[in-house]
Amino acid sequence: MPARSPDAASARQRHVVLPGTSNLRDLGGYAGAGGRKVRWGRLYRSGAMPKLGAADWAWMRAQRIALVCDLRSAAERELAPTRWQGPDHSRHILADYDPALIYGRPFVPARPGAAVNDLHQGLYGLFVEILAPTFAELFAALLDGEAPVIFHCSAGQDRTGLAAGLLLDLLGVDRDTIYADYLLSTECRRFDNELDRLGVAAFAETNLVARFYTDAIRRNGMDAIKPPKLVDAEGTALLKHGFDAIEAQFGSVERYAERRLKMDAGAIGRLRALYLEPDA
Repeated sequence: MPARSPDAASARQRHVVLPGTSNLRDLGGYAGAGGRKVRWGRLYRSGAMPKLGAADWAWMRAQRIALVCDLRSAAERELAPTRWQGPDHSRHILADYDPALIYGRPFVPARPGAAVNDLHQGLYGLFVEILAPTFAELFAALLDGEAPVIFHCSAGQDRTGLAAGLLLDLLGVDRDTIYADYLLSTECRRFDNELDRLGVAAFAETNLVARFYTDAIRRNGMDAIKPPKLVDAEGTALLKHGFDAIEAQFGSVERYAERRLKMDAGAIGRLRALYLEPDA
């Protein structure tokens, strides 16, 4: 079934536009369990943050960001490091997995205009597994009240999209709304703030991800790194493949949360108490 198009008004309301950010968005306002809205100013999703400047850091301090969860591999962090100048009390969770699982094969099709991010179409099932330890740490922190949080990857769309999808699903947000939020990434990304395109080649001999990007650009030009449409040939949001993988293996998101994210029986209720507005 084709995904519902994202609402432009929703994008304007939740897109945090700062000089050095890409795809920074507030997950607040969505209707969750019992019609209660997700709290504003607590849960943020984003792309990479290597180019933050004075105005961006001032915003981070004003929001009192407590937790930053980086879903990228170490190789990606080397290419686009976050040089944190936000609140001193902020804690950082760093994912740890082999970047070759994502970038180690020639995923980019040899066709004009092929996008680097085409590779992600087949990887959502993999993300469900390789990111489970990081997701478990993220949800444990959220259950301890470590918020506001920013969780991000490179583009803030695929790995971040799965994290946001899981979080919103456990908060009781319906899937159509989750997919619509996911699709906002296409219009909210600013690639130049995610990566130094011209500087990547300098790392190509030693960094697998840099070599992947360099080869993709050499084969298909700069169109290879333009933001893609996040739907498959049938118009279905790619995020659905992640949910399908979870439900095929575990039966439900709740069972995945229990078995892979180490969330006990009462955790979902506690998560909702923390991040949904109280009953009117």
